Amino acid sequence: MNIWLKFLQSSLVVCLFVPQTLSANTNEISASKPNAAPLTTVDTLIVGGKVLDGSGNPWAYQDIGISGERITFIGDADSHQVNAKRVIKANGLYVTPGFIDMHSHAEPGHPEARKMLPQLYQGVTTVVLGVDGQGNNVVAQQYAEYIAHGIGANVASYVGFNAARQKVLGMSADAPTPAQLKAMQQFIERGMQEGAFGISSGLFYRPATYASTEEVISVASIARKYNGVYDTHDRDMGSVLDGIGYDASVAEAIDIGEKSGNRVIFSHFTPQGRHNYGRADIGVKLINNARLRGVDVVAAQHPYIATRSSLLAYTLPDWALAGGIEQLFNRLTEPKTNARIREDSKRMLNIRGGAEKLMFADANPELNGKTLKEVAETYNLSVFETVIKIVRAQNDASVMNIGLYDMNNIRLLATQEWMMTSTDGGSEPAGDRQGHPRDFAAFTKKIRKFVVDEKLISLPFAIRGMTSLPSQFLGIADRGRLTVGHYADINIFNLAKLKDKATYENSQQYSEGLEYVLINGQIALEKGKATTILAGKPLIRHQHLAEQEPTEKHMLEMLRNAFGGKELLTSIDRFSTTLTTINSQQKVKVSRSYFDFSKKHVAQSLPELEELYLRTPERSEQHKKGEISALKKNKQNQLLNNMDLNFLSFLRSDELRLLGPLDIPEHRDQSWWIMNTGDLLSPAIGLDRDTGHIRKVLFDDGRYILESDYRPLENGIQWPHKFRLMDKKEVVFKGEYSEMNINAKPQFDTPSWFNIEK
Repeated sequence: MNIWLKFLQSSLVVCLFVPQTLSANTNEISASKPNAAPLTTVDTLIVGGKVLDGSGNPWAYQDIGISGERITFIGDADSHQVNAKRVIKANGLYVTPGFIDMHSHAEPGHPEARKMLPQLYQGVTTVVLGVDGQGNNVVAQQYAEYIAHGIGANVASYVGFNAARQKVLGMSADAPTPAQLKAMQQFIERGMQEGAFGISSGLFYRPATYASTEEVISVASIARKYNGVYDTHDRDMGSVLDGIGYDASVAEAIDIGEKSGNRVIFSHFTPQGRHNYGRADIGVKLINNARLRGVDVVAAQHPYIATRSSLLAYTLPDWALAGGIEQLFNRLTEPKTNARIREDSKRMLNIRGGAEKLMFADANPELNGKTLKEVAETYNLSVFETVIKIVRAQNDASVMNIGLYDMNNIRLLATQEWMMTSTDGGSEPAGDRQGHPRDFAAFTKKIRKFVVDEKLISLPFAIRGMTSLPSQFLGIADRGRLTVGHYADINIFNLAKLKDKATYENSQQYSEGLEYVLINGQIALEKGKATTILAGKPLIRHQHLAEQEPTEKHMLEMLRNAFGGKELLTSIDRFSTTLTTINSQQKVKVSRSYFDFSKKHVAQSLPELEELYLRTPERSEQHKKGEISALKKNKQNQLLNNMDLNFLSFLRSDELRLLGPLDIPEHRDQSWWIMNTGDLLSPAIGLDRDTGHIRKVLFDDGRYILESDYRPLENGIQWPHKFRLMDKKEVVFKGEYSEMNINAKPQFDTPSWFNIEK
């Protein structure tokens, strides 16, 4: 596990139960419902807008206050006497959560593309990367780079099945050996440990197209261990030469999800080819039947009838490309094989409507904007010879397949309650090139066409599919809804002026109608123009989602009881099996994603702690089988050693008062921390699979780390020597933090200063 991610995990020891919406000068519980508590001043106040909160409910006039990165007020600002440093007048405009692009090829590592201007102008505030099976597994390293250079929108990522297979098997069509299969699983596991939201596959693409269903299930099952998802560009939506067909492809993807235990999302979902026009209902029925069986299946779409992909994938058979491009050229030298490749290529073009239906959207200006037929005529070559010429020159090219999708299929799918939206597009700024219009307008076109012009779906329904539905599916608990405590990812737009300007002939045009876009409380689009702010954050999969969240009222009641005096708050996270204890005299507001509270001291109630621990499904089953012995009072080492994990953190602090945000380079999330832990420590147990190391950090009044004793991990990444404080209003932290990471099943004693009976 990357050390950057490890810091995020260990930091939960300090801030797991830290209020996200507290102001700097109070330790009272913040407003948890609209109008619940008066505020005085916020950073930004949006007034007079028609608020669609993302739930699918109708709009309502409400004002929204933002402090720092989060929403801190929703209601009538006048009656609550809310003041603001900045006021945005949204009269006559709709105010919604920022849109989540569920399938993106944005390039946050590119100097210009990281600005994500095509996304901002259509209201996208979060993009999901690593799609089509291409996601790398060094998620934390990539995220650290994004943070260092800045990104224009929030980023979530998958780890890729295709990437895992290619890493282990190259472009071979062979089935993996048991050892190779294990290596693929380990590739996925690292990505999941570093915060990927799931595994993606592109079974339409090489080398994943060579994989059997059973192979994909075996590898995808790793994501289930981390409550991930299975995202798929499935094997054959109807346009694959000698493929399994649309119906069987949908069924296979559902089968992979069901047998691997993952939730399933279909990428850019709609059947392909004229022979599948009017057949979307087949896929709808398969998905709805699976949902009735309890399989969580959803999909995303864009509202265009053209695809964009690879010239190789559209014109040359997979068997001819097995082993790579050089093997293709070798096969072309054998007359019989050459003739077979030519014939299969001709059949593939027929499925896609002919060479006149393939339009280049490529960086090569010689090709860009022309059809394959036109390029062949320019070269004075046959279509097949033109394809080979291009492949020899640049290996591949980007092409659009015009008319592959049926608009009536798209309409039917748009009405489904499980349908989301995606661009399937890049993030380069508008320029002198040809591309797919979906890059610039998938979201705005869907609203304009299906909500305003055709009235096929309602605006609240459309907004839900772009906001809360994807955030709920991915497990992003604090985005996708306009709710107090959530991050302030917000769109403000004029529905009457909302317009998708990008076309197939001129794709390089930004959408219009978005007046403001806020990302993490910062204004990224103002009065219809992008600012220079790179306000995005990399997002890590939440590992603390409750199986069933308690109600707000019930939670607040538990919190008031728990923090009435010096008592203990205990939580067990069923996904990462994290045990956390905090002793505090403060009243704090806890995110609703945490659960299982106890107000008794652990030394007085180890049986209760055991009961909480055994609520996790895996431990409960082990307990029934007698694999976990009963935990007895004062046997803390037995408690720790019975957990089959190997990462242990301890915090001891005589006094902890953090009244300013810490700015840690690897983790920019700045929250207000107010706690007083006395002399009790907070132990936490979490996942770690790297080489063993021991770390001890000494603090001097919380301002800088004075000493950091560490051993480097296998990947060579080490802890930074210093963390920088941005705000030194008042920071007091005198204490000691230790971390032990031990390979294999842990057998160790707690530190000498740890006494669970205190």
